[in-house]
This record gives sequence, C-alpha cells and structure tokens, in this order.
Amino acid sequence: MKKIFTAALCFVAAAAVLTGCTSKRYKPEETTKLPESPLMQVAGDVYEVPEEQKVFEVETDMYSASGGLKIVGYTGEAEELEIPAKLVHPALGECPVETIGEAAFLGNTTLKKVVIPEGVVEVKAGAFQSCSALTDVVLPEGLVAIGDSAFESTNLTNINIPSTVKTIGKLAFSTQLNPTPWYKAQTAEKVIVGDGILLKYNGKGDVTFGDEVKSVAYYAFQSPGAINVRFNSDLESFDSFAVYETASSEEQEDRKYPITFLVPYKSNAQKLISTLPVHCSVHSIPVFDNNPFKWDFNNAKEMTDSWTAGQLDMTFAGEGAMRGVITSNDPRINCTDILNLPAENFKTLKIRMKHDIVEAKTPANEGQFVFQIFYNNGTGLSEAASVKHSIDQSSNGEYIDYAIDMSGEMWTDIIKGFRIDITDRLTGEFLIDSIEFVADSEAFDYNTLLKPVTKYVPKVEDTTHKYKFEDEAKALAWTMAGFEYSYAPISVAEEAQKKHLLTTASMVFLMLRLKAQLLLL
Repeated sequence: MKKIFTAALCFVAAAAVLTGCTSKRYKPEETTKLPESPLMQVAGDVYEVPEEQKVFEVETDMYSASGGLKIVGYTGEAEELEIPAKLVHPALGECPVETIGEAAFLGNTTLKKVVIPEGVVEVKAGAFQSCSALTDVVLPEGLVAIGDSAFESTNLTNINIPSTVKTIGKLAFSTQLNPTPWYKAQTAEKVIVGDGILLKYNGKGDVTFGDEVKSVAYYAFQSPGAINVRFNSDLESFDSFAVYETASSEEQEDRKYPITFLVPYKSNAQKLISTLPVHCSVHSIPVFDNNPFKWDFNNAKEMTDSWTAGQLDMTFAGEGAMRGVITSNDPRINCTDILNLPAENFKTLKIRMKHDIVEAKTPANEGQFVFQIFYNNGTGLSEAASVKHSIDQSSNGEYIDYAIDMSGEMWTDIIKGFRIDITDRLTGEFLIDSIEFVADSEAFDYNTLLKPVTKYVPKVEDTTHKYKFEDEAKALAWTMAGFEYSYAPISVAEEAQKKHLLTTASMVFLMLRLKAQLLLL
C-alpha cells in the first residue's frame, strides 16, 4: 500500500485531537509503552498484541460507557478487510471495537471491500475518505451515525444503510461535482434510508412526506423548479444545506429555485428549517384536531418544547402541571411557540392555576395582581401592550380557573408571541395545569386558521383593494385565511390620491425653493 501523504497524516492527528481523546495513539512497534490517559489507571500490565492486529491503531473511546475502542489508523494492505469485533489494547487487553475514528483509513489505495463488525455504533468524519479503490461496504445493524465525508471520493457501488442509522453527515457519499457511483445510482423519486432519513428527492413538482421521514440530509433537494414540499409529521433534524442550488453557467437565473416547505403548525420543523437559503420559505399547514392555542402540560417535553422561565425554577409536576418556585423579582414564563393567533377571534385567556395566598401588602391587596400578560402583535413586547389580572385569595390549595379579558385596544392583528409575568408576592410554589386562548365561538373551525401557499405574492383578485408587502417572506407570513392582515388592504383610489398629494406637495416645494433663490439674486 502506498504511504499516506504527510498532509493526510497531519489531518488524522488533528482529527484525533479534536475528538477530545487524551490517550496517546497506539503504535504496534511500541507495545511496552502505556498510553497516557487519565481514563486508565493501569499498574504495569502489558498485553501482547497479536501479529495480525498490529495493522490497526487504536485508542480508548472516551465517550464509551463500556470501555470500547476506537480505530484511529490502519497500516495494512488488504484488498478485502473484515474488521474484528474485538481488538487487543496493549494496556487494557481485549476490548470491543465501537468506533471507526476520524480519517482512520484516509487515503488508503488498496482497500476494495470492508466489513464493519457488530458493535460499532459510529463511523466518524472522513473515516474512509479518498479510499479510491473502495467499492463495497457492509455496515452492521446497530450503527447509529455516519459522519461528514465518511465515504467521500471513493468508488463506492454497494453499501447497506442499517435501519438504526439516525444521522448521515455532509458529503458522506458525494461531493458537489463527484458523487460516488452508489449515490448517483439512487434514482427513486424518494430515497429514504436508515431511521427515516430523506437522503434524496429526485422528483419534480409538489411532494408530501408522512411519518416515514424523520430527518432531511445534506443535498436532499437538488431538483430544479418551484415546488411545495409538505411534511405531515414533525422532524427531528433538517440539514442547513438540504437545498442545493443547481444550474449551468447559462442558467444563472435558475440557480435559486424557490421551495416552499409546508410543516405542521407549532412544530419543531419551523425552527429546524429557519437556516435555509433566503429563496426558500417555511409555512404552517392546518393539521388541527384541537385548539392549537392550548397547553395542557401533560408531560415534561410538552412543557420544555414550548415554555422557558425567568427568575423562577420551572419543573414538571407529576400530576400533569408546570411547577414554579419564584427565585427573584419579576418572575415570568415565556411561550416559545410561533403562534399566528388572530386577535379578533381569541379575546379570552384562561389559566388554571393553584397557588399559595399572596402576601398582604394593603388591607385587601388592592391593586395587586397575579398575572401580567405581555404580547407581540408586530410591535414587540411593551408595558402598553400588556393586560393585568387581579389575584384570587380563595385558592387554599385548590386550582382556580382565571379568565382574563384580552379585548383591549392594543389586542389586534396577528399575535406572534406572549409571556406571562407572575407576581413575586406569591409564597411557596405554584402549579399551572393549563393555559388556553379561547375562541369566541364554540363552532370555530381551527383548520381555517392557516392556508397552504402556492403563490409567493398574492394576486389582486379585484380592482377595489390590493395588499402591500415589504417582501415575499412577509407576504407568506401573513397569508392567513379569513382575517385582516397586519398589512391592511389599501384602496387603489386612496393610493392614487396619496400619489397626487405627494406630487402637488413636491411641486409647491420646488416653486418656493426657486422663489427663494431668485430673491437671493
């Protein structure tokens, strides 16, 4: 086998340092020297490494809970290699192999086939990068992750992706200009591998994915043309470069093809796709079975996914409630969901809460309050845009249903977010069982709230009114069904009158300026 280039060796060493491993890399010819690692307290035992295993360089994997090994180098010249499930470490004896380390086989020119054993859970970044002869790889069930560039610049034609694989890194099988033969051969409309990883979408036009897709990989969307991609289920991950701009030099205008991603309302996908290129957009879709503006706190994840706390300790209570213990002045809880709540249809906020009696500051606690609701309808949180609600001292350890009237002058347009400030005069802990914005009508159809978008800028449907938007993203953000938008409709006649007034004012200003110049002469 040809020697690995000096630059490649430097990359291997740097990669080993980046892993955070502190053990010294094992070299077959140094069998009597113990690795310098704080993880190992060995009192002199030295294990003989079998001759056939001296081609592997190993380290202890500091992230392994079971004392597994990481292969960090290979000096053999085999064309077909079956990696042993266990290797002998000179200081620890026989240990299971759990990781193929960064750049472990980088630049190997003889290896054509490799079988990775059961027990390996991760193939790290660049592990087999630039193995130019490599065509066949067998991965074990139980493998969880394939790192960035793991098989980049190989001649890979056959590989199995186990159902246990949850993540596939950037350029794992492809460069921009030189995909591996195996990656190029994946021509099905939807290429879904591993544990619900969308590796590629080769189709053109609109497409819908269900719960068979949990994550979206690097370069998953390369098809030109404007399309709507709908995810009916939430996503666990979405690569920031899932959309790849493809075009020839003669088609520069087509490089930035727009994609509209339609995702479940109030889903994690809205946050995951926020790093996409500007020519793509994310939009909510109506998938409501119940009120989307209600939080029941039935489990800890439901609480932490949607709420954060300030100046208080927030934990999940076993009875299905948010527990708070005030730690400082001005305690509050913040809703982190993207709401798009139409104020004109939701004018009551209900909070079901159990709390200790408020400390008396005046004879009847006059002027005291339990809640102050701050909200954002495009102008940001402010004292003016807030609603206070007075206390109820009759709790006595029982839940109280607070109904807060939100129909003030400032409660208008589309409410994007809100927070609840809780008085610091509560003693002990409090529990919130539910928070809910209640629709004015019991027959309100929540599925009319949001509407899938197929046009970027709404067309004018009549000659009386038109809508003005600062940019396409805002046009999409305010495409709601049946409500007045933040950008109110402007009469065409009114706009023409405004232009006329501006023109007249400009002419008067010019005449006055000319007269002033003449007087100076």
